[in-house]
Amino acid sequence: MDEEQGCLHKLGLFLTALILGPFFGLLGAVAVFQPMPPVWRGISIAVVETLGVFWICLLVFIWWRPPWFRRIYLLIERRAIFVMASMLVVLILAVIIDVAIGWQRIFNMF
Repeated sequence: MDEEQGCLHKLGLFLTALILGPFFGLLGAVAVFQPMPPVWRGISIAVVETLGVFWICLLVFIWWRPPWFRRIYLLIERRAIFVMASMLVVLILAVIIDVAIGWQRIFNMF
């Protein structure tokens, strides 16, 4: 995102972000309102807010890149990448644990 792009490339990035941003926002909002302990609810709200700010900065940064905004965007980008990587690790661990529980149930039936 930090290098120069042509107008059509910027338009493609903008439209993609415009479509995917609300989709991920809705998924995050659904996660926030699930019944869960207060600690996880707080973490979910922080994740949704972080990704919301990142999405808004992304839409602006595609078209307008002054040096001060570039520094803000890069700072938010690092946090958003950390949040998404953390969510991916948790998802992979949840799948591994779920598969292990399933295998344990299968072997305990015999």
